[in-house]
Amino acid sequence: MPQRSAKPKHKPPKHHLDQRADSIIALGTIDGDDDLLLTTPQTALWLGVSVQFLEIGRSQGYGPPHVTLAPRVIRYAMSAYTYSSEQSTKGIVPTPEMRADALRDANTALSITSEDPFVLARCAHPMAYVCQQFDRAASLADRAIALNPNLSAAWLARGWISIMLGKAEGAIESFENLLRLSPLDPLRPRSLSGIAFGLFFLDRYGEGRRTAKEIMQLLPHHQSFGAYIVNCVGAGDLGEAKSAASQFLKFDPSFRISRAADIFVIKSPKLREKFDDALRVAGIPE
Repeated sequence: MPQRSAKPKHKPPKHHLDQRADSIIALGTIDGDDDLLLTTPQTALWLGVSVQFLEIGRSQGYGPPHVTLAPRVIRYAMSAYTYSSEQSTKGIVPTPEMRADALRDANTALSITSEDPFVLARCAHPMAYVCQQFDRAASLADRAIALNPNLSAAWLARGWISIMLGKAEGAIESFENLLRLSPLDPLRPRSLSGIAFGLFFLDRYGEGRRTAKEIMQLLPHHQSFGAYIVNCVGAGDLGEAKSAASQFLKFDPSFRISRAADIFVIKSPKLREKFDDALRVAGIPE
């Protein structure tokens, strides 16, 4: 009598981090290049996690595997995204040469594959934030979500692009979709920053202030400082706004309102003026 095959055990759905790791391995079959390998910091940035998170996971056996291939598509998409990351978190104002390089690298990645949602999502943000090609960036993010509506990185890209376009309701919806899909996702602080900006645009300063304060404790950087300061001003708490502005200037002593348009990219002239005026009230120098 033939033996019955063992019934396969039910496997839980993969966490978004595992999906991102799988994308690297899958893309490793596309135009691989062994001359330049993904380093741990590059892999962490691609996955949207910290280097420490990645190394701890690997040491305990549950982190993404070390990647031994560096396909051109990942290298170029990562290069474009790095410009965006450094601009938003370190306050680095991109030069015309940097903007051109980011656009070139994003275009190169997209020319290799235009159907991978991770690549589309990683290229969409710098396309808007660094290169300021807003319509094209929005199209890339929408395409990424159409290909994989469960991809948190795609919702993050769409959310921030919506913030840049002044579409606060759509931005908040995108960030909330990310948090609903993956409540413990390492992208959570960046999503909360975006929600706080959207709430400021909608004059919902009390909610925006509470949300931004949570981010300040999780991930103090340019976006979290900016979101907290302007919402405090909107809420009428000028003392707290000035205190936060003082902390921000210790974090980045060279920050001035003249740099705000490059670090806090807002296409709408009305919202641009509203944001910059709030920074002035808080005591940020011109």
